[in-house]
Amino acid sequence: MKVSEEKSIMDGKSLLNIAKELSEKGFTDKLGSGEKAINVALGSQVQFHDGSRALRREKLKSQFTESLKLINPDDVEVDFDSLSVSGQTVNAKIKIERLIDVCNKLDNQKINIYPNNLEQVHNS
Repeated sequence: MKVSEEKSIMDGKSLLNIAKELSEKGFTDKLGSGEKAINVALGSQVQFHDGSRALRREKLKSQFTESLKLINPDDVEVDFDSLSVSGQTVNAKIKIERLIDVCNKLDNQKINIYPNNLEQVHNS
């Protein structure tokens, strides 16, 4: 998944406002635990240009994995099968109740968060 220009980097409060709007319109998702979550793309601020595609994929996956160790595993679910080397992103779900904390921790780890459902907010 390549992050489109329509998507923007969000701080925790902005993302929480979008999550609330998505929730009101029924466009949220659920974590495996059943708690409400927002679908996002996590994007690396670190550029991986050196080495083969497989090596860049491993470096990118490692960065996401290490960064997520600082987050309570009950707050985020990551779909590593969606990892995009060219877009340097991976799809994830973040628990709405923990959104601001997760955003702050990931921002400190050079990980951007892009909401995946902006079109649904604007088109409904």
